[in-house]
Amino acid sequence: MIDEPIVTVASPNHPFALKASVNIKDFESQDLITTQEDCTYRAMIDDLLNGAGVHPKTTIGINNIHAIKQLVMSGLGISILPRVSVEYEITQSLLTEILWEKPPLPVFTQIAYHKNKWLSPTIMNFLEMARELKKKV
Repeated sequence: MIDEPIVTVASPNHPFALKASVNIKDFESQDLITTQEDCTYRAMIDDLLNGAGVHPKTTIGINNIHAIKQLVMSGLGISILPRVSVEYEITQSLLTEILWEKPPLPVFTQIAYHKNKWLSPTIMNFLEMARELKKKV
């Protein structure tokens, strides 16, 4: 439906917070805290790292974005997450967004539903609102 910006985040005390931007080579020897391996953007991140021959010091996969944010805020590593999931923490200066030097990862928000299943009026209203919102974006 819409493009979902993916951002690099670090604790405001992390050395990355002083950089204007980073590239994938900067992830070498860093502690990377990311989502579990079956996550779509985790696969993209792994492909990006492998393609560049970059090997983070450690890679921790966690299936809870809130836990990832807490670990990053505690200074235990950096992460690459959907901007929508860290927007509050960025605005509150709990996390620092670091810009990419390369084009953003292509991630899109999608809605899926079974076309032959009954949909409640609430779901139908939601789908219509989503379609209208997409027209505005």
